[in-house]
Amino acid sequence: MNRYHFFNRFASNWKETFKKNAITIKTGEFILPDELYLCPISLQLYSVESLKNEELTVEHVPPKSLGGKELVLVAKEVNNTDGHTSDKDLLLFFQTKNFLEQGKRLNAKISAESLDMKGITTEFSLQRIKASEDNKMNIKFMTSQHNVKAMEFKGLFDNWNGLSFKVSGQMSTRLKVKTLLKCAYLTTFSRIGYDLLYDRSGYKSNTYGVILDILNNRTNEQDFPFICLEGHAPLENTDLGIINTPTHLQALVVNLSFKLDNQLHKYVVFLPHPDSTDLEKLKNITSISGDINFNISSITCKI
Repeated sequence: MNRYHFFNRFASNWKETFKKNAITIKTGEFILPDELYLCPISLQLYSVESLKNEELTVEHVPPKSLGGKELVLVAKEVNNTDGHTSDKDLLLFFQTKNFLEQGKRLNAKISAESLDMKGITTEFSLQRIKASEDNKMNIKFMTSQHNVKAMEFKGLFDNWNGLSFKVSGQMSTRLKVKTLLKCAYLTTFSRIGYDLLYDRSGYKSNTYGVILDILNNRTNEQDFPFICLEGHAPLENTDLGIINTPTHLQALVVNLSFKLDNQLHKYVVFLPHPDSTDLEKLKNITSISGDINFNISSITCKI
């Protein structure tokens, strides 16, 4: 989608939100341009000239490598801080998950110090041997013909006797709270807009302000009662819903989908109810033991 479309859509929403909530910005003698975009993470204001200067970039949620869609614009400096790293961490988690659960391939390097072979790129998969009674696993290595010739040149296949070689790679079995929180928050913001951040009392510092403090590395993610479950909440034709009852557990639910190598991974993340003034209702959810019947309504795009 065109960056100018995102800019105009959310600039209009920002203006409407501040007007209906009687929020003003003090600028002294400086005159603000008519059209401004407020980055939903840094909360910095940008004029349309920022698009020409590439100060605003389109954010895919989830990352493009995991089937994400273009949802909003964010300040380039936000992505430069840790956007690329968090995207790589998320991709590695699902590569590892597919490797362990589905036998998909994982990147690795083969090296042999005695042959001065410093690292040849390969992939390996983990597969269960069906005929085995003791539940053994079979590891298969795959690489290009070019790399096979390189290993032949180094003498790997002629010097097996006593050879020591190393296979190195990365795996991740833990989803990072901050990364999932960012995906859930930006998904929600793209549907609700600046009403998520502001009301008649001003900036919602005790709810979504806490989330932005985490995303901007101003506070630790442990300060937020994070709730993430595998699977999706029962929503129709949308990925955003609201828990109406019981009232002491009111919250937003965000369905997140990550797709890699034809494998779809579903999660649901809980966020503060837009009318909440603190995080107590989320904390109530984290303390639940046993089954609760939530009354959930779907939320369609509001802006």
